[in-house]
Amino acid sequence: MEMILKNVRIATLLLGVPLIGSSPALTQTAKHKPDFTLRISTEDRTVPAQKNTDIWVKVKESNISDHPVDAGRTNQPADWYKMVALLDGRPAPKTELYRQILTPAKEGAPLTFSWAFWTIKPGHTQTFDVELSLYFDFSAPGKYAVTFIRGTNPGQPDNVDVKSNTITFIVLPADSLQPTPH
Repeated sequence: MEMILKNVRIATLLLGVPLIGSSPALTQTAKHKPDFTLRISTEDRTVPAQKNTDIWVKVKESNISDHPVDAGRTNQPADWYKMVALLDGRPAPKTELYRQILTPAKEGAPLTFSWAFWTIKPGHTQTFDVELSLYFDFSAPGKYAVTFIRGTNPGQPDNVDVKSNTITFIVLPADSLQPTPH
């Protein structure tokens, strides 16, 4: 035991931080409660399988804090949300666009984007539509389950991932009945 403590003291002297116990330099900022909630919905409950099937999701972000929440972001929903789509419990195929968005740009590649700056006031909700079919291929029949996730402060130690509810819809074989009306 004495040898271990001696080694810890030597490491503390050399590195400037103790190897046992906590140090303010190594302690992560405490997580906080999310400032907003995230809800998604769709009117597309049953659709026929076909190439380029359009599936739209309505997204509602509600500020549940007592201060404005940053909602500034690029005009590309796939940049601000992690979108998870499962087909019969397995990952649904991503479109080429979504694969490109998820793959970091090579060094020297031109960056193209537009940015919007705004906040959501306390007690207010921001609502917008996302064309989910731009990011996932829904041509295969089956039951799809979709969830969105957005961080409160992505890339920072105090980030909290806010997960939406999960929505489901059915894609019928192409030769089946027409979709249910909305």
